[in-house]
Amino acid sequence: MPTMVVSVFIILFGTGTALPNCLSLALIDFQDVIGSAGAIFSLGYYLFDSAIIYGMSVFHNGLVLAMPIYFLALGIVMLLISLPLLYKKRCNVMINIAMLKKVAPFSKKINA
Repeated sequence: MPTMVVSVFIILFGTGTALPNCLSLALIDFQDVIGSAGAIFSLGYYLFDSAIIYGMSVFHNGLVLAMPIYFLALGIVMLLISLPLLYKKRCNVMINIAMLKKVAPFSKKINA
């Protein structure tokens, strides 16, 4: 029991420390509406969190194996969602680098 309490404390402490810092960095360009934007981000976070917890309660059947299978399924879904986004970002970076090499080759010296 004490191990579980300490584990939950560490997780909640990390979330409580990281979430406000992430929100402040994400909203740095929106200083004029920072209160509303922070509220909307927090609402989205807690709606997503509640949906995950609700899904866990629906699939729970009293067995110990239900939660690891649920987390494995969530991990696979997150991986399948993030791979195209990461691949697209990588392709965009490669295209931008290729365009920079075509447009402005920085290795040439300018003769003055």
